[in-house]
Order: sequence, then structure tokens, then C-alpha cells
Amino acid sequence: MCTAGRCGHGALGLGRGGTSPRGSAGGLVEYPRQAVAGRLSHDRYPEPDAVEAALPEQLVSDADHVALSRLVVEISWRIDHGQADTVWELFVPDGVLNAGTPLTGHDALREWGRSRVASTVRTRHIVSGMRFVARGNDQATGSSLLTVFMHDGAGRGPAVPAVVGEDTDEFIRTDVGWRFASRTFETLFV
Repeated sequence: MCTAGRCGHGALGLGRGGTSPRGSAGGLVEYPRQAVAGRLSHDRYPEPDAVEAALPEQLVSDADHVALSRLVVEISWRIDHGQADTVWELFVPDGVLNAGTPLTGHDALREWGRSRVASTVRTRHIVSGMRFVARGNDQATGSSLLTVFMHDGAGRGPAVPAVVGEDTDEFIRTDVGWRFASRTFETLFV
């Protein structure tokens, strides 16, 4: 909500209105603004739609970004919490998961998931840097950075990542929402 020329967004009061929570005696600092195409804009950081318009690719809508982010987080959560045998549900019937050896289709994904659940290796996946690009009618591609912590056996594991890599995804919107058409993991750092 904007009042008296100041806009606060979220719990920190940060936003497009050119204000900052830091200032003398805890007050807000007003940054210079300029009029751009009939609206006010921070002189250094343009409105999000202006940033997106300058990109070479069309990003997905905000609603699709949220839905795709949830799908990306869900697959990691299921693997980390002993439910890898259900990740097939997140793929289209002929979907491909490739983390070194391609697994194609629900049956292959179910079998991999069962063996992963039976494993003594514990993991935690941290997903960041998600970016999704619209690819026409009900299709999108995406990439995300994946940091994986891993430990085999009882007790606490090391607080050092086992691997850092990038997932490249292809998505299809189905009658039940977005699903993976393919997911490929590429190791960047070990």
C-alpha cells in the first residue's frame, strides 16, 4: 500500500516505491524517482514488467512461475523424505528423468523410486535460481541450481555439499496441472 509517496511491500517494507527501511532514526529513506511512460519508477531499478520486456525470452506468467516452482520443490522434497517411489506422478507418462542414466516412462521412474526409498543414503536438496521460459501453448522450459547434501548411514552427515549442479527441465501443462516432460541434471561442482 502506498501512502504519502512511500510504498511498502512485504514484511520488510521494501518495494518499487523508492523507499528503504534504513534511514536516520529508523525512518524511511526516499530515493529519487522519475516518470517513465506515465508512471513513477525508481531511477536505478525499473518496474518488473520493464525488466521482463527487455529479456530475449518470454518468462512464464507469475501464476505459472509459482506452479512450476512448487513442482520443482516437490520432486526434491519427495526424494529427501522417503517418497521417491511417488515422483513418477510428477511426470507425463513418457517423461524422462536423466541424472546420468535416462529413465523413461512411469514404470522406469517407479522402479528407480523404489530402489531410492530402499537406499540408506539420505539427501537434502536445496533448489535456487529457478527460471522458467514460456515455449508456446502449454509448454515451458526451466533451469534451477541444485545443491545436494548427502550421507550414507546413521548419524549426522557433513555440512559440505556432495554436489552442485543444474537441472534443465521441460514442462507440459496437463489436465491436472504442470508436469515434467523431462528433467536432466548436469554436475557443475563436486
